[in-house]
Amino acid sequence: MAKRQRKDQGVTLIEVLLATVILVVGFPIIASSFVAMARSNRYSEKQDKAVQLATRVMEDMRNRRFTQIQNETGAYGEYPDFPNYRHEVVVTNVGQVKKVTVHIFFDKNRRKVTLDSFFANM
Repeated sequence: MAKRQRKDQGVTLIEVLLATVILVVGFPIIASSFVAMARSNRYSEKQDKAVQLATRVMEDMRNRRFTQIQNETGAYGEYPDFPNYRHEVVVTNVGQVKKVTVHIFFDKNRRKVTLDSFFANM
């Protein structure tokens, strides 16, 4: 008579414990990476808005007469669509050229975006 080999079905207690440990250790790591990605996305959105505003302010400077390009300091709430942003324009005379630096501050002055450009009187 030939012996029949039994196939074990199901899982052992060790396999269940190992799977549980992997899940318990892995879940917080995965959850924290989702939180970090969400924070990064929010910061990227804020920075994109700041770049958009800096570009808008720089275009306003380009549309002015050379003599009207001057230092400016804005206040929070100056942009109705973006109340948590403010601008600052720093103008430095370099001979017949003006260096214009536009700063857009956000996150309560903790972060900023800066654009530089040069304007000549032509």
